[in-house]
Amino acid sequence: MIDRVVDALRLEKCSDEYLIATNFPEVFKHPVIRLDQTTSGAAETALLTLKRRVRDPGNENSTFFKDSSLLLLDCDAIYHCDVISKFRELENSSSDTKAGVICFREPENKSKPKYSYVDITATGAVLKIAEKERVGPLANTGAYWFASCKEFEEITSHVIAHGDFQLGEAYVSCVLREYLARGAGVRAVIISEDEYSNIGTPECLEKYLSKQEDYAFLFDLDGTLVDTTTAYVEAWKQLLAPRGAHVDEDFFVRHISGLSDSQVSEKFKIPVSSSEKDEYFIKNISSVIEIPGAAAFVRKCQQIGLVHVVTNSNQQAAMALLDRLGLNDLPLLTAQDVRIGKPNPEPYSKAMRTLGVSPTKCLVFEDSRGGMISGRAARAQYVIAVNNNLKNCDAFLSDFNGVDPAELIDSLVSVSHLSEELSELLGQKSTVYPIRASGGYISEILSASSGSRNLVIKQENNDHGVLQEVSEYLNLHDTECIFYRDFASISPIRTPTCYGVLPKSHAIVMEDLRQYDRAPEFALDSGLKVVRSIAKFHSHFRGAPLGGLSTHSAYMRTHVLDNYPKFKAKWLGTVSEETFELFDHAVKYYEDAEVHLLTPPHTLLHGDLKFPNLFWDNDVSGGEPIFIDWQYAGPGKGIEDIIFLLVESCDASDFQSLADTLIMAYYNEVQKYEEVEVPAVERRAQVSCALAGFPLFVAVWFGCIDANRLSESNFPFLYILRLANAFANLYDVDWVQYKLQ
Repeated sequence: MIDRVVDALRLEKCSDEYLIATNFPEVFKHPVIRLDQTTSGAAETALLTLKRRVRDPGNENSTFFKDSSLLLLDCDAIYHCDVISKFRELENSSSDTKAGVICFREPENKSKPKYSYVDITATGAVLKIAEKERVGPLANTGAYWFASCKEFEEITSHVIAHGDFQLGEAYVSCVLREYLARGAGVRAVIISEDEYSNIGTPECLEKYLSKQEDYAFLFDLDGTLVDTTTAYVEAWKQLLAPRGAHVDEDFFVRHISGLSDSQVSEKFKIPVSSSEKDEYFIKNISSVIEIPGAAAFVRKCQQIGLVHVVTNSNQQAAMALLDRLGLNDLPLLTAQDVRIGKPNPEPYSKAMRTLGVSPTKCLVFEDSRGGMISGRAARAQYVIAVNNNLKNCDAFLSDFNGVDPAELIDSLVSVSHLSEELSELLGQKSTVYPIRASGGYISEILSASSGSRNLVIKQENNDHGVLQEVSEYLNLHDTECIFYRDFASISPIRTPTCYGVLPKSHAIVMEDLRQYDRAPEFALDSGLKVVRSIAKFHSHFRGAPLGGLSTHSAYMRTHVLDNYPKFKAKWLGTVSEETFELFDHAVKYYEDAEVHLLTPPHTLLHGDLKFPNLFWDNDVSGGEPIFIDWQYAGPGKGIEDIIFLLVESCDASDFQSLADTLIMAYYNEVQKYEEVEVPAVERRAQVSCALAGFPLFVAVWFGCIDANRLSESNFPFLYILRLANAFANLYDVDWVQYKLQ
């Protein structure tokens, strides 16, 4: 953090001399005076530092030859204003001013006094100063200016000699009090409280760091940036083979990988020579392979934030690896730099302190469970698994190729609220990954985990692109939420297990079905399985109250009637005139078809039944379909699902034979459950009405938009051809007469 304190001062290197007084052993890149004694307070610390500063008699510009002004700053304050310029203005304003102090007006609701305070005149002259006592409304930040070093030394020596302290300590405010007692002019320079940050306590430091925009990228080395397995297997083989161990890759991965040498020694209770192991390793370093894209990714990270390498390896081996990657300029923490290595949090915590960053701004990249635990224990905001799909990480990267760090951060941030909601819903630590498992124009599917459960989160896309308007009118995501909330648990067919709907984001939490296969190709056997399942579903809900799914949207009818002329003009050259005569008839009687299909008793439709919307459990004898994507669920006769299944899934060459068989099978299955036979004339009417409804709406919807803006630009062309084939084979213009009979 001292780097940030110094950098914020905007020193003029050619004229400003600065020193850091400390009794800590840390190595700084700044001029340091190390005090080997305990002082009576900050005033004595400053006095001893001035007496011990290095003065160069050979440099006529050195302060050895002349007196100079002095600025004392607490190292637990970072200034967001040009504090030195403020004191320079004070220095140039009046020769009567001998000292100054930076102050801010403390809010009145503050409780126990924790600063030194001043009382001033209307012109800013200090009348009184006291430590931890509100003698006035202004609190001091810990920045004190003195016009003369020599005068400061003389007065401070007097204060120390006479023990003229406050609260038993030699504060700098004690020196200023002596200035005032001697009649010297002391002035207050007032800044606003947000022009500086107090970092003197862990709470204050975290508050400051969490507000910083820069992220820090902390990288493990072995297995994360480079694949060192072969080289380390050879090195450990040389060490352990004489002791009777057979070291191969499996042994290395299971027993050694991710551990420091001392941890390996402790594990096997045998001495390990790190230098000897490193020597063997470096001899085999030619076998080390960069994780694809690693070095380039690290350089990209440096463009937007801070980078540190954190490894359990020894320094010699780690430096050799970074040199091989062309990254030997990176800050490096190795096994020699900590008391306890990973999985202890010390390595990552120390790296964070070195960089001066909050854990809430840190991304840890790891390939081992021990490293993941270390990063988590150090409270890193995100832990990303690399080259190894570890559980309880926030994301997984197979490698770094094509990964942009800024985009990675955006994706992690975008799902962090979902992780919080999911943890609250399920009552245990849960993680939503910024990994798009699948999805379409309505929703996207994100991977998630909670304990041992693998889940998916289905959330609505913020932007449906060219399909935005229609999607919003149909409330598709809301419809699916209602289905999973109110109907999935009582469905007689397989649907994903739903664990609830997140209340804020309105995302659906479901089991991860990727343990199952996707549906096989559409054929007679697979088609019959789907038809029998959905017939059972329809019979189960026939005549039942459908609650939030009981209303059929009139928007589809309005959309078709408004856009059909445009659709016809665009596709008349693709679809035959004979087929368009059938389309014309369907549009003319569109509302009649809706009314007919909604005549009670109706049931609950899937609404978008097609083989891409199915998973398949092949562990069940003969396979069992699992139905997903219920955005279009709503009321109807039931046959609508079968007709749309045929339009979406059946090739033209097989359509006639499969359609007749599956439609017949559907009505037979319904009759088996409901013991009611649907007459042949009514069946033909229902089939025609079903074609004239949702399938025609989809054709007009997609057929009137710019296909180049779709993810599948050929979908409208292929779908409209399939629909034309279905109309040619199934649509009966006389259905209107059947209905009237």
